[in-house]
Amino acid sequence: MKNVYKFIIPTIFLTTVLVVSYFVFFNSSKTEEKFGKLPDLQLNSVVVGSVKTENLVDKIYSPKIPAIANVYKKGVPINFETIIQKLNFNGKGKKLGIVEKWTEKNRFIKYNTVTKKFTFVDQNPVNSGKLDQNQVIDKALTALKELGFGKNTNNLYVIDTREYALVGTHAEEVNYGEKADVFSITFGLKLNSFEVVGKNGDKNLIEMWISTGGRVVKIEAPTTPIDAIDSSTYAITPLDQVKKQLENGEGVIVDTDGSLRTDETVKIKYTRASLVYVHDGAGNYFQPVYLFEGFSIGRDASSVVKVVTMIPAIDYTGSK
Repeated sequence: MKNVYKFIIPTIFLTTVLVVSYFVFFNSSKTEEKFGKLPDLQLNSVVVGSVKTENLVDKIYSPKIPAIANVYKKGVPINFETIIQKLNFNGKGKKLGIVEKWTEKNRFIKYNTVTKKFTFVDQNPVNSGKLDQNQVIDKALTALKELGFGKNTNNLYVIDTREYALVGTHAEEVNYGEKADVFSITFGLKLNSFEVVGKNGDKNLIEMWISTGGRVVKIEAPTTPIDAIDSSTYAITPLDQVKKQLENGEGVIVDTDGSLRTDETVKIKYTRASLVYVHDGAGNYFQPVYLFEGFSIGRDASSVVKVVTMIPAIDYTGSK
């Protein structure tokens, strides 16, 4: 009998391991790809001219990159006419090139027909009050929902908050604990814990200024959808494979904090990689991309330039 137990117990253990391994392996690599082949990403390149780069990728830090990730289908764009109505603007606007502008007393709203972003400013005297930072953030999120930004306001996160006191017609930043008249809040968006960026790599999606009395003083936001109404899983190109693409000069430099020389080969040392979603420039979908951060190696310290490069993360080899 003892010999039978010696045989049965290892057999049960081995079977359990095989079953668990099967489900972990196959379920972790299962894709739907029901959206088919996704549209090519339209990324902004801020580099003027043709820049030859020598990309150094041997020491890139990265959090764990999943084998698959969701692609999200966007909701309906926010209707700009509805925004005008909800902000209680009367009259017609004027079109100045690519910008449409509505003005009413001490308020105005501008809409860029190319970037699909609007700016609302209320220049009336600020009504100071006693709202604290958390209450002001709640006011901001409520205002966004009322304007039609929808369910994904739940996925907005605060990137930065600042407090200002009004001195005459100017706003001066104050230290924590000092009397403030108005707060500025910058929001970013996350989908499934991954940050969402614009096609220029910028994570700042919405900026709002709200007085401590609870009135919205300024809004800068996109009218492109931030809602995700459907999703499908796609295979992600392994990081090592993408690093080789980067090493071979592929990818789009979407942001720098200075100008890169165009008259010589620029050495760029990349130090960090992460998976993010692209908000605009991705058609009707939020698409995952690799975002690489690094810096150029110039002849001296003064010529060092921060560089951000993006490469699509979708592996199309299995796409329909």
